[in-house]
Order: sequence, then C-alpha cells, then structure tokens
Amino acid sequence: MTFSNEHRRHPRVPCQIEAEVRSLDQERPASSSFKEFRQNLLKSLVRNVSLGGAFLEANSSIRKGDILRMEFTLPGHSLRFAAFGEVCWSDKTGGGLRFLALAEEGQVALKEYIHDVLRH
Repeated sequence: MTFSNEHRRHPRVPCQIEAEVRSLDQERPASSSFKEFRQNLLKSLVRNVSLGGAFLEANSSIRKGDILRMEFTLPGHSLRFAAFGEVCWSDKTGGGLRFLALAEEGQVALKEYIHDVLRH
C-alpha cells in the first residue's frame, strides 16, 4: 500500500516500529554526564518508512534540521539497525526523517520488509 497522492522516489509503507532516537545536533550542548546522555534519548514510533526515510511519531523535541541517530528492529528480524537522518519537517506529532546513512544489511532488510508489506 502506497500513498497515491504523494510523489516519492521510494514507496512508503505504514508500520508501527519502536525506535530509540538520539539527536546529534551540533547546536545542542554536548552531554557531559551519563544522565544528560540518557535524557537526550527519545522513545519514538516509526509510523511509515521507505528506503529514503521515515515518519517518526515523537514529541516536539525534534526540530527541522536536526541530525538524528535512530535504532530500530524491523518486524521479523532479530538484528537491531542504526540509521542516521535529517529532520526535513516537524510538528507537534513528530517529524519526517530523510535517511543520510543506513548500513548495507539494514538497507537489504528494509527493502525486503517494504516489499513484503506491499505484496500483502
């Protein structure tokens, strides 16, 4: 299932994947303690995903232009993947993330996951 009113390079599929997200934004102060490091960790829900990016349901603490590191496990996979991305837009519900880097095994698994969702 793709969203027909959108023009995207990659098909985007709905999902519900828990993710841990951390801002790597250089403008935010660097964490000087483990407590501050843990506070910078956001629990998020990936609501849709493509090979090019994802929509993260999160509180308003993510901002357009932020660089994020996102860790997640795809349904049906046991490996945890990390992706780096830039927030292209954000609002009170979350934000759109454009992937900047995703390990090759993550790309392969994500491609298979999207293919499986579109097939059903």
